[in-house]
Amino acid sequence: MIKLEDMTKTTNLNKTSITLNELLSDPDIVHFQKLKHLLVKLFLKKKILHSDLNLSKIEKKLLRAVITKKFNPKYNIKFEPKCLIKISKLKTNKKNEDGVKCVYKKALRELKKRFKNEYLDPKDRVQIKFKKLSLCFYNHYFGRYFENLFFNFGSDESDKNNRIMGFFEKKITIKFLKKLKVNREYINLLIQYFENDFVRDFIKSNTNKIGNLILKWEKLIYSEFDEEKGLEIIKKQLNSRGNKIPWTLSESLKAMNYILNALRKL
Repeated sequence: MIKLEDMTKTTNLNKTSITLNELLSDPDIVHFQKLKHLLVKLFLKKKILHSDLNLSKIEKKLLRAVITKKFNPKYNIKFEPKCLIKISKLKTNKKNEDGVKCVYKKALRELKKRFKNEYLDPKDRVQIKFKKLSLCFYNHYFGRYFENLFFNFGSDESDKNNRIMGFFEKKITIKFLKKLKVNREYINLLIQYFENDFVRDFIKSNTNKIGNLILKWEKLIYSEFDEEKGLEIIKKQLNSRGNKIPWTLSESLKAMNYILNALRKL
């Protein structure tokens, strides 16, 4: 099991901290750059300093809204390092089922990229669509095992493709992953990815997601509405069902370890 505390002790994971400052820099963010820095540190469980808390009033209101929704602390939120570090350590109620789906889809995206670069002709890489790439990927790793997976294809090629996509893309569970053990090579690829690359890729994508979220907030507050109306809309979005607040590193590590443990037992 990979622990958050072990990150600085592991060579592969230690590479992630080297590029964090580069990831934090975002010239497109004009008003909420400090808020982005602080949210990234909060979500990645990095050390928070007094210098990180020099926020504007609107940034503090946005930060409070995110913390309330994401971490739901049972005490007053104080804008000081000790309190925010304590908040970053709070456990959230992500279900294992949600975690499996989230981290597996992240791994799948990266494995498809590698497949595209390693197995496809350079000319095909430029033009290939997402569904076509996915079908090539699944046929490469599982085409010879379709019968073992109880696929009953008719003569309709489009129906066959839809069945393949439906099987591999729709219901991601541990039970589903157990079916994939027909190809040990694929299971080993997943294990290697989670052990060596997942955390680095998560930090990069998570930082980008936070940056994109903040860019939308800036647009709402400074281009489309004023601070009061923009903040009202943002709070409503944060509290809506199915809101897209990024995962924390702690949440993703928990999910990764859960799925990794299951894969090692296959």
